[in-house]
Amino acid sequence: MNERSAVIKSMLICFLAITAFLHSGAQSKAIIIAAIRKDFQAINTDETLAKKTLSDEEFTENVPDGGCELTGYYKKDSIVKIVEWIGLSYGNRTREFYFKKGRLFFVYERFESFVIKDSTEGEIDHSQVTTTFEGRYYFNMDKLIGQKVSGRRTFEEGSVAVIKELLNGAKENTRLLK
Repeated sequence: MNERSAVIKSMLICFLAITAFLHSGAQSKAIIIAAIRKDFQAINTDETLAKKTLSDEEFTENVPDGGCELTGYYKKDSIVKIVEWIGLSYGNRTREFYFKKGRLFFVYERFESFVIKDSTEGEIDHSQVTTTFEGRYYFNMDKLIGQKVSGRRTFEEGSVAVIKELLNGAKENTRLLK
């Protein structure tokens, strides 16, 4: 009975340790996301940031129908935010990349589709848009730790491909703005 009791006690200790570890991981993730939100808000309210904008050919070789623009925001010599806007024939995509100490920590992505005036002819009203996708991606040490999405991407991709695209886009946009 003593041996059985010791095994049960050991299993109980292991169970409690694992539960505590998982709970602390969830808490630390929530703490990191709260810090990311605070840093994101601080950047967006900072009126002292310097701004550099690239348009069309300065930004890409293949200029889309509606044009494009890349804007970097700097605190001293460090880039803290990049806004990438691309105007397509069927809508506008905006991605905002946020950096702290040179590392990507948050991406906000939005796609606004143009409204179709006449469904039989497929005529598009370029003066009216509706948000069809929004995504918020939280990063820690170049790893995705959380995301919140609503709507659907125009061309659905796997989540691994999207994360890779966001990380590569942040690096490439940073390179273009330097």
